[in-house]
Amino acid sequence: MWGPVRNLFYFFFDLLSNPAKWSVYQFLHHPLPPYQVNVGCNKNLVSGWINVDRGGNARRALRIDILGGLPFENNSVRFMASSHFLEHLTRAEARQWFREIQRVLQPGGVARFAFPELGYFVRQYAAGRMQAFLNDPDTNGDKFNHLFYDYEHRYIYDEETLRKDLTTAGFREVRSASWNQSQCKELQGLEGDNPYKVPCYEAVK
Repeated sequence: MWGPVRNLFYFFFDLLSNPAKWSVYQFLHHPLPPYQVNVGCNKNLVSGWINVDRGGNARRALRIDILGGLPFENNSVRFMASSHFLEHLTRAEARQWFREIQRVLQPGGVARFAFPELGYFVRQYAAGRMQAFLNDPDTNGDKFNHLFYDYEHRYIYDEETLRKDLTTAGFREVRSASWNQSQCKELQGLEGDNPYKVPCYEAVK
């Protein structure tokens, strides 16, 4: 109930704070579907895409709470991507978001997720390689704990659970991908030079 109200508040706050705010700019410069949407962009703005973020770090982003629904019509989005965002949702919130993505994607559309997948980091921990990802904690085990309890992380998916929840949401295919690599050229290089390289997965409607 409160999600749509929050989105409306964010929208009008943007207009009041700056009449030429980028929330309006985004739609004026992407007037016709299919859209390409970058969710949880923070400061990683992708040129030619609609960049979405709830916080104020990205001033040229459409500021919405995705849990209140995505402001796109059914079958109007060709690609949706997120990097280091999924782990900030609970599993229930992620399931809700997956259903919403499935709604707005056009048939054959692809959603891409880059996040710290649990199985990958278990293997890194077992091999003593956590220092490659986090610099501050002082032991391998401490670094592993930071994955779960720091950075406002809420839930760390493993591949099996991700595939189950995406399939339940209605996606017909879930495939793994490498950092900055994809079968779709439009999805290549999206993660940029972020030093925290993590597994990626793509879900096809």
